[in-house]
Amino acid sequence: MNVIAVHNFIRAEVERQGFDLDTAEGMVRVSWMGLAWDYARMRESGGDKPSVYDILEMAYTIEPVRNARGFRQGPVIVRGQNVVDWRNVPNALHRLWKHGQHLSPIQFYTEFELIHPFNDGNGRVGAILYNWLNGTLEDPEAPADMFTGTGRGERIIEEEEGCCQPWWEVCCTKDGS
Repeated sequence: MNVIAVHNFIRAEVERQGFDLDTAEGMVRVSWMGLAWDYARMRESGGDKPSVYDILEMAYTIEPVRNARGFRQGPVIVRGQNVVDWRNVPNALHRLWKHGQHLSPIQFYTEFELIHPFNDGNGRVGAILYNWLNGTLEDPEAPADMFTGTGRGERIIEEEEGCCQPWWEVCCTKDGS
């Protein structure tokens, strides 16, 4: 394992999320993400793919106060982009886990970020998930920020023909019925 690369990646990710690494708050976030990273490494070493439980565990580890209640329980807009309605978050994440096994790591990451299931730490959890699925937890790669015009915000998963909802929501016909 490249310990320095992992530590530098975690520091850069926490800083990218807006935390000042020269403060106690920033360094605590680095520690919390490091614990979540170690959790993912432990689970991956057993050959496991991340489960919904793993995702919840990492979110709680990354932000134990802000994510103490699990999934977010209110609306959120991320940099002007709508994400999944909070009432649909548990179902959306379970559907992503159930139907996302065929997705590439970047596709899974993108869909996870569009669900945005937690009050805080979604980007950090997403970065860990991406590296877990990509097999790069030992030498991490940074997925581009899909909310800043890098192209990741585009729909990667095609909607089912005749369906007016994203793939993770209950499908309907184009006339809304």
